[in-house]
Amino acid sequence: MTGRPPRAQGGSRVSNGTLDVMTASEPTWRLAPELIEAVQSEAGEGHIEEFVERAVRNELERARARRFLDRLDAELGPVDESLVEHFDSLFAEVDAATGIG
Repeated sequence: MTGRPPRAQGGSRVSNGTLDVMTASEPTWRLAPELIEAVQSEAGEGHIEEFVERAVRNELERARARRFLDRLDAELGPVDESLVEHFDSLFAEVDAATGIG
């Protein structure tokens, strides 16, 4: 093994002496500079990929939950808003009593 970084081939690239293995089907994502700064600040050095992966997984889970709730609305009808208000007030009481809110 030599001290040189491997030669980039196909979807691979070499930058700063390290090899990033990429396939041709992998997309390149671009974020607004202010989002990049916020992610770097929140995730910490060396943890940006994990942070972004968790964010994407969370958003996918939210989308699945929205589709599930839409199916329930279609099958059972919309939720009675008076029940929503009732349970919201109960949760607010619990939050106030426990100091969470």
